[in-house]
Formats: sequence, structure tokens, C-alpha cells
Amino acid sequence: MKKSVIKQMLNGERGHCELIKNSEKYYELLGEVIKNDDILRKKLTGEFLILYDKFKDAIEHAHCEEIDAYYIEGFKFGFLFGLEIAEE
Repeated sequence: MKKSVIKQMLNGERGHCELIKNSEKYYELLGEVIKNDDILRKKLTGEFLILYDKFKDAIEHAHCEEIDAYYIEGFKFGFLFGLEIAEE
């Protein structure tokens, strides 16, 4: 018998960002980001470094908000999809 997805979510087996596996391409791109961030930080000083840190923090927070919005919309769509299937 197939295990309930609701129970999987309840038991922490699915639905948590820590359990999502990223692609190899993601890790390649992340490596580029880290490498270039290190290079840029070594070249920046004073108020330029402070401004860069503020910029980077804002970008990271905006990305988190974007991910949340996509997750919420996907969850809503999946729920509505399931309701429509159940109605038929």
C-alpha cells in the first residue's frame, strides 16, 4: 500500500527544504558564485565593501521571498488540483 503523502509530510519525510536534492549544475553555479564573491571582496574596501555586503544581503533576502512565493503558489495549485480530481 502506498504511504500517505500527508503522513510523509507530518513525519518530516517530505516537504522540507533540507530534504530537497539540488542538481550538479546548481553546485557548479554555487561554486562560481563563491569564487567570484571571494575575488570581489578582496578588491573592495571601506564603504564599497559595506555597500556590497548590504547589496548581497538584500539579494539573498529577495531570493528567499521569491522561493517562498513559488512554494506557496505550488502548494495552492497542488491542493486545488487534488480537489478537482476528487470532484470527478
